[in-house]
Amino acid sequence: MSHKGTTTIHPIEVTDSSFEQDVMKSSLPVLLDCWAPWCGPCQRMAPVMAELATSLAGTVKVAKLKVDENPATAARLGIRSIPTVLLFRDGQIIGEMVGAAPRTQIEQALLRRLRDQEQDWLGETGRALDRETSTEDDPDLPILSSLLSCTRQARKNSLPAHQDP
Repeated sequence: MSHKGTTTIHPIEVTDSSFEQDVMKSSLPVLLDCWAPWCGPCQRMAPVMAELATSLAGTVKVAKLKVDENPATAARLGIRSIPTVLLFRDGQIIGEMVGAAPRTQIEQALLRRLRDQEQDWLGETGRALDRETSTEDDPDLPILSSLLSCTRQARKNSLPAHQDP
């Protein structure tokens, strides 16, 4: 995906106090990186998230949450391992990935998940979640399986619009 213009866009820093406004009420989908400064894989993800913030500007908001400094939000989201990247749309978690991954893998999975959700909203509910796909047909299946698995769980236990920790 190409950069939009020459301006570099940085991920926004989300805190316990800004989470509701920055993520839950965002008009754009939000890719939230839950991380900590002492975490080696999190450090390797930092430039990836910065690149995604620029390349997805205007389409997806990229944000970062320091879990140690924002324990209420980390607990609310059930973060147990870092890095964890969550995809939100309309205040709901629609995807999750635990562990570091290359930019292309994250970007392709994210865009595919958003596209599949659009198709769900257009009346094809469940098509993306229930189809059988082999890894030969779909090289992104391992990362998509992670996103889709979380989506199934999120649909069962959708995150309420506001919940006090």
